[in-house]
Amino acid sequence: MENYEVIKKESDAYWEKVFKNSDYDFFKLAKSEQWLVFINELKQKKVKTVLDMGCGGGHWSIVLARAGFQVTSVDISETAIKNLNEWKEREYLNTLIETKICSLEKYYESSEKEKYDLVICNSVLDHIIIRDVKNSHKLLNSNGYLYLSFDEDNNDDKKSFKTTKDNMRKYTKGEYSGMLWKYYSEKEIKKLLEHKFSIEKFVVTKKGRRQIWAKKLKI
Repeated sequence: MENYEVIKKESDAYWEKVFKNSDYDFFKLAKSEQWLVFINELKQKKVKTVLDMGCGGGHWSIVLARAGFQVTSVDISETAIKNLNEWKEREYLNTLIETKICSLEKYYESSEKEKYDLVICNSVLDHIIIRDVKNSHKLLNSNGYLYLSFDEDNNDDKKSFKTTKDNMRKYTKGEYSGMLWKYYSEKEIKKLLEHKFSIEKFVVTKKGRRQIWAKKLKI
């Protein structure tokens, strides 16, 4: 039987290592003109408050705060949150970005009273064990939205990972050692959202990445 507590600790350690050692240019990502379309869509949807779940490098949170949205940024990595705190201070965005070091699972359990207009999970659900996005339903205002993205299948060498009983890849070798990842089919994604959300957009990029806009159903 798989010990998911051990697997989760290894996964959390992997992401801490990633953000400690990463030389990825998140500042460049925050300058992309492609954000204009996303920002305009949020304004059309009358979004004012955003929860960035698994904020990672912080570029989503920074871009949204620059545009005037009130953002709560959550990540399991202390380094990721530390980096974002330093970034928001440099750009005088302290009043627009609140940060929290927490897993998605624990945040769902502790934040029942908090409500947002939008919850973002950008390339996050692919990497965690508990993936019930229906929990996001209780974090949204009555007319709230959920934005999800899922990575494409990267066809990795099968020798670099083991497969858990719920079909997740647990990487044991190479640069991804410790990382969890699961490929989601379109059918599986829709299954995650059924009964709690209505899908407004389901976009598949040329590389196979899936991007979904869903609206909270009134239940």
